[in-house]
Amino acid sequence: MASNLPVFKFSDVSVKRDGKNIIEVKNLEIFPGQNLVVIGLNGAGKSTILNVLSTDIYPTKGQVNILGETIGKVDINELKNRIGFSSPKLIPRVPSHETVMNIVLSAAYSIYGIYKEIYEDSDKKRAIECLEIMGMRNMVERAFETLSDGEKQRTLIARALMNDPEILLLDEPASSLDIVAREELLARLDDLMSQSSSPAIVMVTHHLEEIPKLISHCAIVKNGQIISFGPIDEVLTDQNLSTGYDMSLKIVNNQGRKFAYKA
Repeated sequence: MASNLPVFKFSDVSVKRDGKNIIEVKNLEIFPGQNLVVIGLNGAGKSTILNVLSTDIYPTKGQVNILGETIGKVDINELKNRIGFSSPKLIPRVPSHETVMNIVLSAAYSIYGIYKEIYEDSDKKRAIECLEIMGMRNMVERAFETLSDGEKQRTLIARALMNDPEILLLDEPASSLDIVAREELLARLDDLMSQSSSPAIVMVTHHLEEIPKLISHCAIVKNGQIISFGPIDEVLTDQNLSTGYDMSLKIVNNQGRKFAYKA
């Protein structure tokens, strides 16, 4: 993908369900070198935006360009191979007895766990690289069911990195994590984003404290519409956040991280 093209772009996009628009996005785009967090209340439309980016949902109206391709005019299976996706919602799909290594390695075949596939040494090397990125290298032989919630999330993100995606989509990766697990995860994501080879990261979260330091852009979603989008320091203001969450809120900045509390 040429560097002057956006990683993705929504143009006058709407998604309709049961005759009602659940999102209406006039314009949303990021470029190479940028990372995006999408925030808002439950039901605001954040996950729908992510599902459009993952090509699991097609827009009802408008145009979505991803990695230089237009949805509806491209082989979706080929495009999906260029997009990584991780979510706690994927946990039930993972065989609980399968090892961490096999969960990541089997992503090469878009399955969960080893069966009768043939894996090259290069596949195994890549799996180890992804586990190292997420701090899971010393747990390759552990069964998935024995992992903590944080370790499971980092394993799934390593799996999402296996095919060297150009976009990495993260759906509430820190949900249900304790403080220690959350901070370990965010540190790993910041390390990843600091690398020149990092994919563009788009993540959804409810909470400001779950946003990694190196996220560059933010979109606040309310009632299916983006009420503010741009560089994160310009978007995350007391006024914008209060409007998005229907509550008077104050933002505290601390060592590159942002936190919110009721004003």
